[in-house]
Amino acid sequence: MENVKQTHTFTHNDEEYEIRVIQTEGGIKIKVYQDDKPANQWSYSINWDVAIQLDWSAISFRRAVSMLIETAKQDITSPAN
Repeated sequence: MENVKQTHTFTHNDEEYEIRVIQTEGGIKIKVYQDDKPANQWSYSINWDVAIQLDWSAISFRRAVSMLIETAKQDITSPAN
């Protein structure tokens, strides 16, 4: 069972998508779903070691997750798809 921490929905070409932010043993995974199935082959992740480093840097962990969410969305909405 996935430990979903956040969900973000969006619509593209009249189709509904859901971005899930999932906590794993190793960190955070972000994946896009459509009709409860993966929408593409891509997933995005940050492991806990990187997350700790980000908390001490100019970019926060929350900002990094937000950037990955936006990248996941763009992979669905970009003209290449």
